[in-house]
Amino acid sequence: MALGASNTAGRGYGRYSGGVDPDQAFPAQLERILRAQNCSVSVLNAGLAGDTTSGLFQRLPGAVSADTKVLIFETPISNDRAKGLSHTGQNRVAILAFAKAHGLTAISLSPLLPGIAGAEHRDPDGQHFDAVGHLNIAKSLAACRTELSAIKLRCRFSRLRLGSIAI
Repeated sequence: MALGASNTAGRGYGRYSGGVDPDQAFPAQLERILRAQNCSVSVLNAGLAGDTTSGLFQRLPGAVSADTKVLIFETPISNDRAKGLSHTGQNRVAILAFAKAHGLTAISLSPLLPGIAGAEHRDPDGQHFDAVGHLNIAKSLAACRTELSAIKLRCRFSRLRLGSIAI
């Protein structure tokens, strides 16, 4: 499951409405890459444009299913700042604690997301990424699974469990 704000959903809204359609967002591209590697997976896109870290934490219990093995999350720091919220770090720690308590492998994309996507793949709105940026994120996540065999997916590779890894 990919949890986050607009850069997970694919597109923002309002002043910052750039980005891509959900089928080009990194969760959909990651699912396609992993299926091409013979992994039987579904990557739920639980991105919600404009969400905050407290919103992510509040939505998390309802978004996780019994089949969820991995939590990939993007901390929407800029949304917290824009709304005058200051508990970003505490909410991130709470998300990680929830993942650990539920046996999920947690992958935090923040604050490295712009570096992974590539600065040249910023949308003209300055906040979101184009399709190539989302593909770069998906490839990084897929490489993490391949290199570390750490993401618990239903495929023929080993099922190791790590607490949290950041890419």
